Amino acid sequence: MKKIYLFFLVSLILTNLVFGQKNEPNYPHISSGRLETHYSIIIGSMKLITNAENLVKIATLKGYETEIIPFNIKNNLFYRVCVGKYNTLKEANKDINKVKIDLKISNAWILKVPNIVANSPEAQKQEMTKAKEAQKQALTQKHIADSIAKVTKEQEMTKAKESQKQALTQEHIADSIAKVTKEQEMTKAKESQKQALTQKHIADSIAKVTKEQEMTKAKEAQKQALTQKHIADSIAKVTKEQEMTKAKESKNQSKNLAQTSTGGKSMSDSLFQSFNVSFKNFVENLRDYNYSEANKYIHPEKHLFVSYNQESSPSVREFVNFEKFFAVFSVFTSKGSSYDFSLDLDNLLKKTPKLENYPYYNCDKKAYNTSGLIVSEVNGQDSKLVADTKLYYRNMNTELIPVMEQRLQEAENLISVSVICTDNKFIDGLYFATINGKWYLILMDLKITCK
Repeated sequence: MKKIYLFFLVSLILTNLVFGQKNEPNYPHISSGRLETHYSIIIGSMKLITNAENLVKIATLKGYETEIIPFNIKNNLFYRVCVGKYNTLKEANKDINKVKIDLKISNAWILKVPNIVANSPEAQKQEMTKAKEAQKQALTQKHIADSIAKVTKEQEMTKAKESQKQALTQEHIADSIAKVTKEQEMTKAKESQKQALTQKHIADSIAKVTKEQEMTKAKEAQKQALTQKHIADSIAKVTKEQEMTKAKESKNQSKNLAQTSTGGKSMSDSLFQSFNVSFKNFVENLRDYNYSEANKYIHPEKHLFVSYNQESSPSVREFVNFEKFFAVFSVFTSKGSSYDFSLDLDNLLKKTPKLENYPYYNCDKKAYNTSGLIVSEVNGQDSKLVADTKLYYRNMNTELIPVMEQRLQEAENLISVSVICTDNKFIDGLYFATINGKWYLILMDLKITCK
């Protein structure tokens, strides 16, 4: 009790000192005069007047008309900060959002404010003095009561904290024991799980190694089987190719024998002589690189086709003149070298053409069945122009377009005469056609025979 009384006495002295120095709000509270009302926007409600005065300063700096209105709620004094005076609620509602934005506040409301107009300034001053005295007395009593209540509350809170601390200590001990027990159980469980996983890992590893060994054996067996099959297929393929080669040779031999027995030479002497003149003229101009004359033997629409070896497959090129031919096959223009194209042309001019059946070349013997400069009346298919071109495109993983195939077929169908020199080095065959009574070179075969 002595402590409470001492605290109460100190609080009373401090309260008197504080309230003796503090300025009270200047609000007219007058009991006499006429009553008027207006609407104001409330921007804050504070328990401390200093806070209310600070808010007034902020609003004033923004250009607003402000006032502080104190009011009491259940013996608690608050200070309302009002902005503006509006005659109607509509006018106040119109400005409330602008006030929130300008003053950066989220909460504001509109209040209907009574205003008592004093009869005289002297009466107003007296009323205000009385109001301040009453307010000061009420605050002093309230402060004393609050101080007593605060001390009582602090004592109760101290006891409650002690009880709570004791309870928490006991609870902490129990929790610690439970935690240690749980950790021990979890450690045992982890050890058991780890042991089980280790055993499973060993079993999985053994199973994996066993499976890999079985797969390796299976792959080896499969590889051995494929190797044996590949050997068997290769042997079968070689055997089949040999049989097909022999059959083809037998067929060609039979064909040549048949042509020999029936005469085979249907070309008239006059036509043969006419061809020889044109052939000799063409070869001489080509040997001398007289392109303007040699080009006369290339048809302006049918053109000249040249077949040659590209690695182990036939290739076909199309030319409109011999300038482009020698530009592509420039190696043939090397005079005196082993690739001198003119040596074959000289060989063609030295020999006397013979009208015979189409020569047959034996790949095993590496020789023709005849010798010399052989002129033959042939079927266009003997030139293999279309067949070689199709094979050329297939080797490039594509197909010969129909328009090109039709052109080649038309050119092949025109071929009627072949010239083969059996001991030439480069020119394997020349294939000619008569178009409108004139001889034209359709195909020059530069392939290495049987390659």
